[in-house]
Amino acid sequence: MWSLDTKMSNGASGMWYYEYLDQIVNLELKNKPAQQGGTQLRYRTAREQQGGQPLCGQIAQALLPRLPDSTVILVTGTGNPEWLPHGETDGPSGVAVLARCLGALGVRTCILSEARFLPGVQASVQAAGVPLLQESAWCNRNNAALCLEFPTGVNAAMPFVDELMKRLPKVSAAFFIEKPGPGREGRFHNSSGKPKDSDCACEHGLLDATELDFLFPASVSNWGGYAIAAALALASGRFLLLPRWEEVANSISAPIAFGAFDGYSGLAVPTVDGTSSEANRAVYGLIGEVLRLAHEASNSSHL
Repeated sequence: MWSLDTKMSNGASGMWYYEYLDQIVNLELKNKPAQQGGTQLRYRTAREQQGGQPLCGQIAQALLPRLPDSTVILVTGTGNPEWLPHGETDGPSGVAVLARCLGALGVRTCILSEARFLPGVQASVQAAGVPLLQESAWCNRNNAALCLEFPTGVNAAMPFVDELMKRLPKVSAAFFIEKPGPGREGRFHNSSGKPKDSDCACEHGLLDATELDFLFPASVSNWGGYAIAAALALASGRFLLLPRWEEVANSISAPIAFGAFDGYSGLAVPTVDGTSSEANRAVYGLIGEVLRLAHEASNSSHL
């Protein structure tokens, strides 16, 4: 099967498809001056600190050899008790599309979220076409998802993670999509720097202090999930891997029935971070166009 692995490592034309994906999902469609410009700054800094190559390509290339007969953990769900008590439309769809594509590659996924977010996350994943199973059945099937409640608080979370890692079959990776971790002082903040649960005066900054292998900034977190799924399609030569837009659209709107809102506008509408349905469809269409171009190049290389 044709793959872009060698082409990308040699710096030849294959790497450009990953480049296109990185740039597409960092289109900044914001209309508040305070938020304009931040996306590109975060992306440029992250890329410089991670070797300079397209980030979604680096992730796909590192992940693909580890995937056979494995489990990938996907974590999402964010909000605050007052304004977003049941989560938002950004995050679940990115997890849903990535779970769908991993399932098509024969990889089971374990999806984690807090109790108040989990119903909307489950609805999104199922709307994208991913079968949700109980754990006993899930362990015997390599294309399904297991959704589990993640406990809140460090005292409960750490024992849960330790036990989960022992019982899940062959964990190859974990992704956090629209899921902030704590800062150095153990407190959680949103993207505007506000504490999620209580007031605080953090002396060591507000940024997430979680250690990770790859950081992939995207203008919208869902889009980052779509790009990683597309990068896996490129790296594996499975150019038709992504679900249809109609299924993606359903995965965006599904959490609304369970109390989720657009985290930017606060409205119960199927927009994401203030980006319209039309904008989300256009971005997803451009991602699909990258795969079409790569597929066309693959076919011409066999002539």
